[in-house]
Amino acid sequence: ETMSIESTIRARLLAVTGVTSLVSTKVYLSVLPQNVVLPAIVFNVVRADPVRAMGGDPGLTEYTVEVEAYSLDADQAQAVSTAVFAALNRWTTSGVASCFSTPPTRVGFDQTLRVFSSDTEHEIFYNGA
Repeated sequence: ETMSIESTIRARLLAVTGVTSLVSTKVYLSVLPQNVVLPAIVFNVVRADPVRAMGGDPGLTEYTVEVEAYSLDADQAQAVSTAVFAALNRWTTSGVASCFSTPPTRVGFDQTLRVFSSDTEHEIFYNGA
């Protein structure tokens, strides 16, 4: 049985103590739930591009994934984002051929949500096997 890219990413983040020690199991796809106790993580798959190769396609899809860390504390938002980077950068597993990650952005303040955030971006080569 194959896992979706979304469930594979969530499972990875929940398997890394450096992440769960900060956010527990608060790793969400697309939307930050209302009234969630921060810190928390929201991730989105923003692009999916089939990988092409001469002489036959390798069966990989390149996914661009953005992971946002939210906190009421700027340093904590940075710490969560740093933990996400450490968890995903150069990650390989069944179905994941490779992952290349961009280090965390500087912490920003989200005026709408009234919280601090920092994000990382990840290029994940996935075959879903």
